[in-house]
Amino acid sequence: MCRQVSWAHELQVLANGMHVFADPRRFKPLHQKYSDDWSLRIRSVRPSDAGLYLCQVGTTPPIAHYLYLTVIEPRVEIVGGPDLYINRGSNANLTCVIHGDYNGPNNVRWTHNNKLVQFDPSRSGVRVTTTHKEDRTISSFSIERALPSDSGEYFCDPDGLHQVKVIVHVLIDDHPAAMQTSGQIGLSQSAAASLLLLLSGTALLLGRG
Repeated sequence: MCRQVSWAHELQVLANGMHVFADPRRFKPLHQKYSDDWSLRIRSVRPSDAGLYLCQVGTTPPIAHYLYLTVIEPRVEIVGGPDLYINRGSNANLTCVIHGDYNGPNNVRWTHNNKLVQFDPSRSGVRVTTTHKEDRTISSFSIERALPSDSGEYFCDPDGLHQVKVIVHVLIDDHPAAMQTSGQIGLSQSAAASLLLLLSGTALLLGRG
């Protein structure tokens, strides 16, 4: 016999059976008739969605299952920022890392002086590459034979996330330059009992009735 399931988050009842008490645009119970499987889908996940969830089965007495939801908000940084120094005529590599992004942004844009560097006809020798590796996305922007005009503010702008800025200084004398070309990127693993999900993603909590 199929039992009805209710969902609660931090003492707030979200749903009872198929009836939703929370925002129906974000929370939706999922259940197929005659099935013992119940799910709760959460759209547009927010940091406030983190915490303890209760899945309660309508038996006598009720059966309760608990799980803790961890929400990871992606973090964007440019390695070596906020200032990078390079010598005129040398090559530079700007690296933007999006940490905790398990799905990866659809696109990562680099801009300089409000122009997309990939399509700026005034500058040749520019190359942009973007790769996704498990829990992070790495976008690299290379400049060959740097010119004084390459100085200024560069923005890394991933879809759906905050853009970050680095200021590039092209040195035209022989003073030593502190050019950052690479970095070791690490992200610690959360406990196995926790659910990991993106701020902009969708959570699916499972229960059985």
